[in-house]
Amino acid sequence: MNYRFAKAYPDSLLVLPQEVLGKLEEAGEAELKILLHLAELLKNGEAEEEALCAALAEHFSSAEILSALAFWRGCGILKTGERKKKTARALPASVPAVPAVEPAPEAPAEKREERRVVIDADEAPFYTAADLARAAEKQPEFKALAEFAEARLEKVLNASELARLYSFLDYLKMPAEVVMLVMEDCVFHGKKSLRYITRVLTNLQDEGIDTYEAVEAHFARRDERNVYAAHVRRLFGLGERKLTRGEEEMPDTWRITFGYGEDMLDAAYERTVASAKNPSMKYMHRILESWHSQGITTPGEEPKKESGKADKSYDLDDFFQKAVSKGRKDL
Repeated sequence: MNYRFAKAYPDSLLVLPQEVLGKLEEAGEAELKILLHLAELLKNGEAEEEALCAALAEHFSSAEILSALAFWRGCGILKTGERKKKTARALPASVPAVPAVEPAPEAPAEKREERRVVIDADEAPFYTAADLARAAEKQPEFKALAEFAEARLEKVLNASELARLYSFLDYLKMPAEVVMLVMEDCVFHGKKSLRYITRVLTNLQDEGIDTYEAVEAHFARRDERNVYAAHVRRLFGLGERKLTRGEEEMPDTWRITFGYGEDMLDAAYERTVASAKNPSMKYMHRILESWHSQGITTPGEEPKKESGKADKSYDLDDFFQKAVSKGRKDL
């Protein structure tokens, strides 16, 4: 007895790569079923991951779909389309602590080149369930990290999420304690997405910040900068207003270059309010710049009558007011 497809028309057949035959033993039931659906969904080209998940959602869970996509991608059966170049984005003002980071000390060029590895969901190795099970058995740090992540993220991690978690150790080469520290920091600031945590870890690794002590120091510098910037915002009542490019650089200059603490900011702000008709960060910067050039480091050392640009601005305002008053008298 011979067999053939009931209809041999090309548009009525599902076309699969021949390489699939070599992966049948490794593929699970869900992976095979999803691959058949993908053969239909992708017959006219490529499709976004979100669209595929939506089309398959009636028959499979999100975890099954993502796991199957990762499996067939790892086997070389699927590949992603051309990715857009990554661009830096400003994070929402409601979560200022993580994006507002102070640059780490510059590492030697050779070290930066040697360490530069950018983790990407499409480029990280594919880990099977067996790989993850072996890792949990032979690497206590991975098992501890998985338990920690589920507790802090308040969820049971699926296979895809566990694979991403393992990639932090295996692909990104970050110590488990560093991953835990970063995850704790992200959760504290309301960020529980593994993709967000991946982004933070990638940035740290790319800068050569990969030990517990280095990350802790990095976060401390970041927090110090955030507190300082928040004090400046409160002084001028800026609220959520976005700073101009020039204004963004001023607090770092005052804190790092001038070495001024919040007490000096308060003194400079009082002088600004007393002297300027329209108090601004730019006017306050001229005052602090003048104090720095005179070697003034603590409140009380500043002269009662300023000299330099800040005073000239004040003198011009005073001159203008006197000129107007004199003009009115003449009339």
